[in-house]
Amino acid sequence: ELEAILADSILPELEKRFPLLTWVERALIVQCQDEADLALPLRRVAERYPEVYLKSLATPFPEASEAGLRVMAGARSSDPYLALQSVEECLASLRRELLLVGLRVDDVPIA
Repeated sequence: ELEAILADSILPELEKRFPLLTWVERALIVQCQDEADLALPLRRVAERYPEVYLKSLATPFPEASEAGLRVMAGARSSDPYLALQSVEECLASLRRELLLVGLRVDDVPIA
C-alpha cells in the first residue's frame, strides 16, 4: 500500500516540484602569471552566458605559473545536450577573449 502511495502520489509531486536536472562541467587551463589577468575576460563572458556558472579556481603560486590556472564552466538543465551546448559555447567565447589579451589556453581532457 505504501509503495502505491509513493509511486502514484509522492514521486510525481516531487518530480513536479523538483525536476531532474543534469549538471555538465568542462574546464580550461589558462597560462598566466596573475589571476587578476582573467578578471575582465571572465566578467565579459559571464555577462553573455548567465545560465553558465563560470569560475577561475585559485591555485597557489608558484604552481599556478607553472601549471596554469584552471577555469571551470558548468550548467544545469533538464536537457543534458542544452547544458553541454551552453558550456561549450561559453568556453569557446572565453577562449577567444583570453587569446585577445594574449593568454595561452589549453583544454582539460574530459574524464
